[in-house]
Amino acid sequence: MPTTLLLHEPVEAATLLSSASGPIDCFEFKRGPMAFRLHPQQVLPEGWSLLSLDVDMGSIHPVAARLSINQSTNLGNTDLQLPLHFSPGKRQRLLVQLPAHIKDIRLILSDSPGSVCIGPVRLRGLGRIEALLRVVWPGIPKPILSRSFLRFAWKTARHLLKTRSISQLEAMSQEFASSSSASGVPYAEWRHFWAESNDEARKALRQYLDTLNDPPKIAVLLPVFNTQVRWLTKCLDSVVQQSYHNWELCIADDASTNPEVRQILQRYAATDQRIKVIFREKNGHICAASNFALQLATAPFVALLDHDDELAVDALGWIACAIANCPGVRLLYSDEDKISEGGEHFDPYFKPDFDRELLLGQNFVSHLGVYSTELLRELGGFREGYEGSQDHDLVLRASEVLADSEVLHIPTVVYHWRAISGSTAKAGEEKSYAADASLRAVSDHLDRTVPGARAELLRHGRMRIRYPLPQSLPEVCLIIPTRDRLDLLQPCVDSLISVTRYPRLRILVVDNGSAESATIAWMRRAAQQHPTVDVIRIDEPFNFSRLNNIAARHVESELIGLVNNDIEARDPDWLAEMVSLAVRPKVGAVGAMLEYPNGTIQHAGVILGIHGIAGHPYSGQPVGTPGQMGRLELTQSLSATTAACLLSRRTCFLEVGGLDESLAVAFNDVDYCLKLVESGYRILWTPHARLRHHESATRGLEDSPEKLSRFRSEASIMQLRWASRIANDPAYNPNLSIHGVPFTLDLQRPPAELSLLNGLATR
Repeated sequence: MPTTLLLHEPVEAATLLSSASGPIDCFEFKRGPMAFRLHPQQVLPEGWSLLSLDVDMGSIHPVAARLSINQSTNLGNTDLQLPLHFSPGKRQRLLVQLPAHIKDIRLILSDSPGSVCIGPVRLRGLGRIEALLRVVWPGIPKPILSRSFLRFAWKTARHLLKTRSISQLEAMSQEFASSSSASGVPYAEWRHFWAESNDEARKALRQYLDTLNDPPKIAVLLPVFNTQVRWLTKCLDSVVQQSYHNWELCIADDASTNPEVRQILQRYAATDQRIKVIFREKNGHICAASNFALQLATAPFVALLDHDDELAVDALGWIACAIANCPGVRLLYSDEDKISEGGEHFDPYFKPDFDRELLLGQNFVSHLGVYSTELLRELGGFREGYEGSQDHDLVLRASEVLADSEVLHIPTVVYHWRAISGSTAKAGEEKSYAADASLRAVSDHLDRTVPGARAELLRHGRMRIRYPLPQSLPEVCLIIPTRDRLDLLQPCVDSLISVTRYPRLRILVVDNGSAESATIAWMRRAAQQHPTVDVIRIDEPFNFSRLNNIAARHVESELIGLVNNDIEARDPDWLAEMVSLAVRPKVGAVGAMLEYPNGTIQHAGVILGIHGIAGHPYSGQPVGTPGQMGRLELTQSLSATTAACLLSRRTCFLEVGGLDESLAVAFNDVDYCLKLVESGYRILWTPHARLRHHESATRGLEDSPEKLSRFRSEASIMQLRWASRIANDPAYNPNLSIHGVPFTLDLQRPPAELSLLNGLATR
């Protein structure tokens, strides 16, 4: 039986529009976020549950929301945030995973003013089988026991059980759960919602291209071998039907044994003089065939196309537009999605801007990749022996000679990767040789650029890079501001000393006016018993920035770490991992993966623009969540990271003036990172340095009038100072949500393509 949660009065002031005896309560509010306490009539079910409720905000837009769950454990109270997504106008059913020992639960809506009607709210506990089915197939109907669905589920389950181990199935369910659109607008719905607007806006692109005096010619390289006729035909048609006409299609058939393939290629070449075909006498695999196709190219740029994939109708138009507007560009890449055998589009990859660190972990450039023909020939084309990951090897070699300014990301989906049996688009394990080739490509690149670094293969062909530590290890000083709270400080310092394996470690405790005798006595003993521990006292009002600035001037260590007093070390090599990154050229700061005590993510980097200024993506999701296309498993560049655990060169810290003391509590870490970026440094985040974090355990939440006033003031400073960067985070795609759950889609943010095309229309 479902558990009913009674909707109580909102935490923030609101006007009750209707309190009739019916199950729906309506409220009107002027500011947000709006939080409603939910009181269960019985004990809440632990584990996977189906949350159902009605939400009507009188809007066509989706409603960003979350469940805030206060959990009481033997480690104290912790707050778990479960992101939700409500589509207006229908009954909501959302899959949530509830922890044990729930003390308080709240429904928190987005901060848009207006009116809202809610109710009733119910939770139904799910068994393991139904929960797994709903994770893998989030859109299954109710009741789920329809005959057709059961046949489909049974057939799929039998296939999975035959081809996957239990651990692979668990990892697979995590992948599906994290990449599912259950917490955001489904990709198909998002495409449909904006289709008409995009059709109108694309006219601007075509009109703009017609004004170009010298439209750039683009060669499409297409290696072919025994392609299924229907996919080859669709691939060729996607080029022939391009809205942009200044192209050439350079095809190299790699000695296909199917005579239909030759007939189709000859027929297309005979009907369009822009199509060139060469038939190889001996099969040499994709690298050799691609190099033969490259010999046919006369255009200044070449685009890489696989023989069973498709280009969007404006793909080459977008490329031409970018080349015309960005003189000097030598490598371009776009967003991509997958297309099923039935023509359904799914699993989009809305990519970040060019990131050399992320490129080592995965080939996110991939499709659609477009290279300067001159550059491609200078590199010697495709290297044989890297079949399956020849594109990764190519882009890594290109990155060694390209400046960042010569690489351009086009943030729109113009490439459709065919997901059919045998394709890596359908399952990463389909071609294990591709992962092996990628490992060789990355290892070769590291041998050329970072001697001593080595690549390790992770699941789904992703890579972890282990950088060497300097022969002479730099000293690290961890700065820990605190005021009393010995229950947090002692485990923090004890774990840093006992767990951390890095030998040259110092700890500086900054005592900001502690008054409890037990805390003061412990600090004295710690400094006496551990030669690596020092304590300085600063008796003045709390200002996180000032405390760290004073401490940084007090120490002489080469590297300084900003660490909260509610951090606990768990991994012996966490600091060695961060040091190995912090000493890399032009790295200004390094952040870590921080986890709540309940096994969920607290910090996996900072994304700008989320909820106005910046936010933590994936906060509250289970540890082990892979993130968008596995990015949570990969070291990468970000615009900012939290100062709850941040490592930086002391010289960099002093160079940019440390933390801004006008930002006493909030955003000082984001501001510091952005100052480093402005000075030409990189900010790196690694998932391979993991620590535990009891967030805001010392200062608590921003819930008093004084704290809220100070928070608004600091937010205003950030908006005035960094408005442009907040609006355009290179680590985040402009198609993704900033209103709701990060790394999902919402209908409040139009496709980046739409705004870019509208911009062309005004020229």
